[in-house]
Amino acid sequence: MILLLLISLVIFIGMIRGVKHNQTTQLDEQVMTFALSHRTFFWTVMMKLFTELGKPIPIAIICLSNYFYFSKDTIFGKQLIITVIVGMVAAYFVKISVKRTRPDEHRLVQEKDYSFPSYHALGAAMVYFSIAAESINYGLKHALMASIICVICFFMIGYSRVYLGIHYISDVIAGWSLGVMIVCLVNFYYAI
Repeated sequence: MILLLLISLVIFIGMIRGVKHNQTTQLDEQVMTFALSHRTFFWTVMMKLFTELGKPIPIAIICLSNYFYFSKDTIFGKQLIITVIVGMVAAYFVKISVKRTRPDEHRLVQEKDYSFPSYHALGAAMVYFSIAAESINYGLKHALMASIICVICFFMIGYSRVYLGIHYISDVIAGWSLGVMIVCLVNFYYAI
């Protein structure tokens, strides 16, 4: 976990520096161009569905259902709820500090707040990464199935934000790395 914490910290700091100094522009444009060139009716429907999984109500339902039903004990449920609260507060302060505007062109949905980091990618990282890690306690068969589902949701929720034209890939990477970092920090706190 310490190595994962350090890697996510380095990536997150790198994304902040890259955005502040316009060093992510080429990557952002290349991924956005790729996403725009692969838009189809089917993928647009799929990306809208995935982006819905990253919204606050589905995230809250997943957290609460883990707290009340799925966890073998309530400690994981508490950890998950605390992780999401800490992550959202941290992301809010990063958003108002960085103040990155969203992409202007080719939006398929509208958002009003700042772009960096992506709340959806953050939420996906915190919730789905936590569930994948917790699933190990349920045996290899469940862990494998849960991990596959969680990895798909993790990446597709983040990518959906670029596909829908409301985030740059650097926003998504920052959200993912901040989310993994928060999960690691909360897990360290509970391990003490």
